Amino acid sequence: MGNKYLSILQKIIRETVPEKEYIVFLFGSRVAKNNHEYSDIDVGIWGLHPFRPDLRFSLEEKIENSLIPYKVDIVDFSRTGQQFKKEALQHIEIWNCPKNLEPILRA
Repeated sequence: MGNKYLSILQKIIRETVPEKEYIVFLFGSRVAKNNHEYSDIDVGIWGLHPFRPDLRFSLEEKIENSLIPYKVDIVDFSRTGQQFKKEALQHIEIWNCPKNLEPILRA
């Protein structure tokens, strides 16, 4: 996957997700470098509160209408179990992390 599509995705996220409310990061096979050519893109979003449904809808709609040819999975980490978090957070690429939310990643 070229940086072109990641740049498009980052731009969409910056325009849609409030940067002071949520940590945003890539995780999964693309970060762990064990992906296939057409693997999906896993994006984690984590805040003190669940990811707002209106923001999720807007984000998914913008991604769907973009030039990104891959499936993008948006995962709200405030709603995932501890075991999933433990495994998923082993390989991440942080795109946004407000200072007040840094302790969440270390918990």
